Amino acid sequence: PSVPMTPQPTSLANDGSVINPKCHEKEWHISRVPGSQYTCTNDKNYPEAWLQPSMKEYFLFKTTEECCETNFATPDCDLYDVCMEGTDPPTDGPTTAEPTLNPWPTYAPSVKPLYTISETTCKA
Repeated sequence: PSVPMTPQPTSLANDGSVINPKCHEKEWHISRVPGSQYTCTNDKNYPEAWLQPSMKEYFLFKTTEECCETNFATPDCDLYDVCMEGTDPPTDGPTTAEPTLNPWPTYAPSVKPLYTISETTCKA
Protein backbone atom coordinates (compact mmCIF):
# COMPACT_ATOMS: atom_id res chain seq x y z
CA PRO A 1 0.00 0.00 0.00
CA SER A 2 1.29 3.45 -0.85
CA VAL A 3 1.37 6.20 1.74
CA PRO A 4 -0.35 9.42 0.62
CA MET A 5 2.03 12.35 0.31
CA THR A 6 1.32 15.28 2.56
CA PRO A 7 1.64 18.47 0.54
CA GLN A 8 4.40 20.76 1.75
CA PRO A 9 3.38 24.31 2.68
CA THR A 10 4.18 26.77 -0.08
CA SER A 11 5.61 30.19 0.68
CA LEU A 12 5.08 32.96 -1.83
CA ALA A 13 7.35 35.95 -2.44
CA ASN A 14 5.97 39.47 -2.68
CA ASP A 15 5.71 39.09 -6.46
CA GLY A 16 3.63 35.90 -6.10
CA SER A 17 6.40 33.49 -7.13
CA VAL A 18 7.00 30.33 -5.12
CA ILE A 19 9.94 30.54 -2.71
CA ASN A 20 12.46 27.70 -2.77
CA PRO A 21 12.40 26.24 0.78
CA LYS A 22 16.23 26.22 0.82
CA CYS A 23 16.19 30.01 0.53
CA HIS A 24 15.24 30.25 4.19
CA GLU A 25 18.52 28.51 5.10
CA LYS A 26 20.53 31.56 3.99
CA GLU A 27 22.51 33.31 6.68
CA TRP A 28 21.88 36.91 7.74
CA HIS A 29 24.50 39.68 7.74
CA ILE A 30 24.75 43.45 7.81
CA SER A 31 23.74 44.91 4.45
CA ARG A 32 26.57 46.28 2.32
CA VAL A 33 24.28 48.20 -0.03
CA PRO A 34 24.79 51.98 0.18
CA GLY A 35 21.85 53.74 1.79
CA SER A 36 20.68 50.70 3.74
CA GLN A 37 21.87 51.71 7.19
CA TYR A 38 20.70 49.59 10.11
CA THR A 39 19.71 46.74 7.77
CA CYS A 40 20.36 43.03 7.93
CA THR A 41 19.91 40.92 4.81
CA ASN A 42 20.32 37.35 3.60
CA ASP A 43 21.68 38.23 0.15
CA LYS A 44 25.05 37.01 -1.14
CA ASN A 45 26.60 40.48 -1.24
CA TYR A 46 29.38 39.97 1.31
CA PRO A 47 33.13 39.29 1.19
CA GLU A 48 34.23 35.69 0.78
CA ALA A 49 36.45 36.18 3.84
CA TRP A 50 33.32 36.21 6.01
CA LEU A 51 32.95 32.48 5.27
CA GLN A 52 36.24 31.69 7.03
CA PRO A 53 35.64 29.86 10.34
CA SER A 54 37.53 32.54 12.29
CA MET A 55 35.24 35.29 10.91
CA LYS A 56 31.92 33.58 10.21
CA GLU A 57 30.62 33.72 13.79
CA TYR A 58 31.12 37.52 13.81
CA PHE A 59 29.51 38.30 10.44
CA LEU A 60 27.00 35.59 9.43
CA PHE A 61 24.01 34.67 11.57
CA LYS A 62 21.24 32.04 11.54
CA THR A 63 18.50 34.45 12.63
CA THR A 64 17.51 38.05 12.00
CA GLU A 65 17.54 38.68 15.74
CA GLU A 66 21.20 37.61 16.05
CA CYS A 67 22.18 39.84 13.13
CA CYS A 68 20.32 42.88 14.46
CA GLU A 69 21.51 42.40 18.04
CA THR A 70 25.17 41.93 17.07
CA ASN A 71 25.30 44.81 14.61
CA PHE A 72 22.84 47.32 16.09
CA ALA A 73 22.40 46.28 19.76
CA THR A 74 18.68 45.66 19.26
CA PRO A 75 16.76 42.50 18.27
CA ASP A 76 14.74 44.51 15.72
CA CYS A 77 16.24 46.32 12.74
CA ASP A 78 15.40 46.87 9.06
CA LEU A 79 15.46 43.61 7.08
CA TYR A 80 15.89 42.81 3.39
CA ASP A 81 14.86 39.20 2.84
CA VAL A 82 15.83 38.01 -0.65
CA CYS A 83 13.44 35.08 -0.23
CA MET A 84 10.53 37.53 -0.05
CA GLU A 85 11.86 40.47 -2.09
CA GLY A 86 13.63 38.76 -4.99
CA THR A 87 16.99 37.52 -6.21
CA ASP A 88 20.39 38.23 -4.74
CA PRO A 89 22.01 41.27 -6.37
CA PRO A 90 24.30 41.60 -8.18
CA THR A 91 24.65 38.77 -10.69
CA ASP A 92 27.38 38.20 -13.27
CA GLY A 93 24.85 38.12 -16.07
CA PRO A 94 21.13 38.41 -16.75
CA THR A 95 18.93 35.96 -14.87
CA THR A 96 15.69 36.92 -16.62
CA ALA A 97 14.66 38.04 -20.08
CA GLU A 98 13.28 41.29 -18.67
CA PRO A 99 15.28 44.19 -17.19
CA THR A 100 15.37 44.67 -13.43
CA LEU A 101 13.09 47.51 -12.34
CA ASN A 102 15.37 48.72 -9.53
CA PRO A 103 18.82 47.23 -10.19
CA TRP A 104 21.44 47.39 -7.46
CA PRO A 105 24.86 48.71 -8.49
CA THR A 106 27.90 46.48 -8.73
CA TYR A 107 31.05 47.39 -6.88
CA ALA A 108 33.62 45.47 -8.87
CA PRO A 109 35.24 46.27 -12.21
CA SER A 110 34.41 44.29 -15.31
CA VAL A 111 36.24 40.98 -15.61
CA LYS A 112 37.50 41.69 -19.13
CA PRO A 113 38.34 44.91 -20.95
CA LEU A 114 35.48 46.05 -23.19
CA TYR A 115 37.49 45.59 -26.40
CA THR A 116 37.87 41.85 -25.65
CA ILE A 117 34.15 41.25 -25.43
CA SER A 118 32.92 43.36 -28.33
CA GLU A 119 32.03 41.61 -31.56
CA THR A 120 34.13 43.88 -33.73
CA THR A 121 37.70 43.34 -34.84
CA CYS A 122 40.44 45.77 -35.62
CA LYS A 123 42.79 45.12 -38.50
CA ALA A 124 46.18 46.75 -38.21
